[in-house]
Amino acid sequence: MMTCFARLRFSILLLAAAIAAAPAQAPVESGAATHQRPEQGDPMPDFPLKLATDDSTSSLNAALEAKDVEGPLVVAFLHRDKELCVRFLDELASQVETLGDGRGRCSILLVFCGEERDGAVIDAAKKLSAPFRLCWDADRSAYQRMGMIAFPTVYIVDRTSRVIDVLRRGYVITLAREVAGRLKVGLGLITKEELARQDHGSLGPSSAMRQHATRMLQAWQLLRSGKAKDALQEFEAMLTEDGHDIAAQAGQAVAAWRIGQPDARDLLESVHRELPDDTAVALALGEALLAVERLDAAEPLLRSALEREGAPAWFALGRLYELQSNWREASGAYREAARRSMR
Repeated sequence: MMTCFARLRFSILLLAAAIAAAPAQAPVESGAATHQRPEQGDPMPDFPLKLATDDSTSSLNAALEAKDVEGPLVVAFLHRDKELCVRFLDELASQVETLGDGRGRCSILLVFCGEERDGAVIDAAKKLSAPFRLCWDADRSAYQRMGMIAFPTVYIVDRTSRVIDVLRRGYVITLAREVAGRLKVGLGLITKEELARQDHGSLGPSSAMRQHATRMLQAWQLLRSGKAKDALQEFEAMLTEDGHDIAAQAGQAVAAWRIGQPDARDLLESVHRELPDDTAVALALGEALLAVERLDAAEPLLRSALEREGAPAWFALGRLYELQSNWREASGAYREAARRSMR
C-alpha cells in the first residue's frame, strides 16, 4: 500500500503531466448549467408551480395576472424542514396581520422545492390562510434555474414581473418585518419615507444589509485567496452579531478545515445538513472525509462540487481515484483540474 508521502508525490507528478498535456485554451463545455439569480430591477423568470390546494398546475406569471391581487407578489422559497424557515413563517404571519384590510389585496407564495409533502415548515405553512398560498416547485426548475443557495430567500415582484427587492437568509432577524414593510408601500398603506422613519429600512438595501453583504463577500474572498485564518476571524465576528447566520457558519466551517482545526469536520457536517447544496461546504467536507479515507461518503460530495468549485474539486476527485487505484480516472481528473486552473 502506498504511503501518504508516495501518494502526494504521485499526485504532483500526475498534475504536472496534466498541465503539460492541457490545451492552452479550453473550450467551455456545452450544456453546462446556467443559473439566473435575479437581483433588484431584473425581470423575474417564469416557472411552473403546483398548488397545494388541488395539485393543479400554475406558474409565477399566472400568479401575477390574478385579478384579485393589487400589490406586489411575494415569492418565498423555503426548505421543508429547517427551523429558521419555521421562525420566518411565524414572524411573517404576525407581520401580515398588521396589513389590516390590505391583507386581501396581496399574495404570498410559499414555494417548496420538490414534491415532498412532509416536514416541520410545510406543517407550519399549511396552517396559514390567505394571502398565503402553498406551492411546490415540483420539478425543481426554479431552484435549479435560479441557483438557489439560501433558505429562506424572498423575492418581492411588481405586477410587471420586475424584482423590487431580494431578501435572503442572512437577514432573517428582520426578514419578516421587511417583507411586510414592502407590502405596505406596494399597497399604498405607507410611503417609502414613512417606512424609513419607522426603521423598517428603505426599499433599497439598508446600510446594515449592505455592510453585511460586503463583509461576507470580503471574508469569502480572503478564504478563496488562501488567507483562511483571516477569513475565519471575519466569519466568527459576524457570528457574534448573529449566531444563526448560516452563511457565516458555512464560511467558518470551511475556514476551520483549511487551517486544520480538529473540530472542522463536525462543523462541516452540521452546516452541510442545513445547506446541502452549498458547493464550497460540500467540497471541504468531501476533502475532510477523503483525509480519513471515507471514500464512498466523499465521492458524491466532490462530484456535486465539480461545476461550481472547478479545479480544486477536480483535483480532490483525482486524489480520491488515486486512493481507489483508478489510475486512468485519476489522470483524467488531474488533467481537468489543470485545464480549469488555466481559465
